[in-house]
Formats: sequence, C-alpha cells, structure tokens
Amino acid sequence: MPLDPRDPDAAIDVFTRTAELLRTDPRRRGSLVQLPDHGRLTVTGDIHDHLPNFRRAVALAKLDEAPDHFLIVHELIHGKNLVNHTDLSIRIQLEACSLMLERPGQVLSFLANHDLAQIRKTSILKAGGASVVEAFTDGVDYLYGGRAEDVAAAYEQFVLALPLAVRCANRILCAHSLPSPLKMPGFDPAVLTRELTDDDYASNGAAHRMVWGRNQTEAVTQPLCDAWDVDQFILGHQPNEFGWHTKTDRILILDSQHNHAVALPIDLARRYTQDQLTDRLVPLASVAIS
Repeated sequence: MPLDPRDPDAAIDVFTRTAELLRTDPRRRGSLVQLPDHGRLTVTGDIHDHLPNFRRAVALAKLDEAPDHFLIVHELIHGKNLVNHTDLSIRIQLEACSLMLERPGQVLSFLANHDLAQIRKTSILKAGGASVVEAFTDGVDYLYGGRAEDVAAAYEQFVLALPLAVRCANRILCAHSLPSPLKMPGFDPAVLTRELTDDDYASNGAAHRMVWGRNQTEAVTQPLCDAWDVDQFILGHQPNEFGWHTKTDRILILDSQHNHAVALPIDLARRYTQDQLTDRLVPLASVAIS
C-alpha cells in the first residue's frame, strides 16, 4: 500500500526505520559508506523538492535490474513550490525514505546543509527573504497538526543517522560538499572514519564545514585526496543553471533541481578522469517516467 504522507504514524515509522537502516548498513564505517568494485551507481545533485526529477533519477538508476545498481539522492527538502508560503517537501523525503526501505542498500543518501539547518533551526533565506526552515516547519504543522512535534523528532533522528559521504572502490567519493578553503585549516579528515558527535554538527564542526563549503580549490582537494585515498569528487550544494560544472580537475558538481538538471551513471568497476565523467552526464529531462 502506498504511503499516505499525511498519516503521522506512517511518517514516524518510515523515518524511524530508515534511520535504523542507515545506522546498521554493513558497508558503513563511521560516517562513510563504501560501495563495491562492481555494479552501477547513479548520482544526483541537490533535488530540492523537484519530484519529477527525483522520479526520473530513480528510473535512470534501473534498481530493479540488479542488486548492485545503486542510486544516491540528497538535499531533497526546501523547494521553490510553496503552498500559501508553506513548504510541504517532507513528502518527497518520505517518498525517498520509503524507497530506501523498499530497496535496502541500493538507495543511499548523505547529510546536506539544508537537512542540518532544518534540525538545528538555522535560518536560510531565499528570494523574497522567506526562511525555508520556517516554511518547512509550517508544512509539518499543517500536515500533522497535534502530532507535528513527533514527526519532526523522527525526521531529526533520520537526519542524524545520515552518513557524510559514499566512497566507491574506483576512487570516487560522493558527498554533498567539501570544506571551503577558509575552513580547511583545522578540518579533521578523520571525521569520515568515526561516528559523528554533537560538536561535528555545530557551527565550525567537521560535518558543518563539509556540508556548507563552497568555492573549493586545490588547497582543499589535494590533502583530502591523500587522506581519503580518492581521485575524484562528485558533489552538489553549488547551483548551476546548466546542471553541472567543475572546480579544479578533481571536483564535478551536479545540480538536479530544475529543468536543466542532470544525473551521472557510472560503472563501479572502472576508474574515470573528470572528462570521462562529464561525458556520461544524462539530462534528467530526457528520462521517461510513467
């Protein structure tokens, strides 16, 4: 039976079970999930409540064809399409979590700055000066009424269970972002190999530095390539009207929240240069959904 996103008990159950699934993933070590050297991975950028693009990414991933077909989705909440200034993007997050439960181990996600901002009530202002955090909270209140706090608490446990990154055996690391150059001094790369603490989520903590970072340079990528034993990074967080752009020869940034959105399918059994990765980009508008 399809999930009723207005049912508070169903929402609490989905978030609670997804949090447990994330914490007990046998491929997880600390805040890093390791994928194997075989299969197919489809990576998206920020989705921000663009439900058609989410469903196109799911179709592109072809999860039903093989158990080693994987999909990464992240930053699903806080979209542009508000209803009476209210953000109902908890519904797309519930759909994604339901898919994680339906396809355990195949659908992955990791912490993004909007997820962290929502549970810490850190205001993010969009066009017109509206706070997306307040609009999301209003949406939860609208959908769940007297049970809104219970749903919000379950959602918070889901966010706190998210890893920070997914590393592929072909030396590609996928994450929401990396620290900015100004935040690299004092950044602890070992954050990926340990459990996250409250200090990591706090302003200037290691997780906070990762998910909020922009404008990365070689001063960021080279030490992290060495510390994490990777060659290429696939990130989101930094919007682009054409759906993708690069920073240095090691960072490919994807944007999946608009009509020029892209996703990236890769073969986990082979290694890639950045040019080879960009050649594989797929416009999500080209993917048929039923």
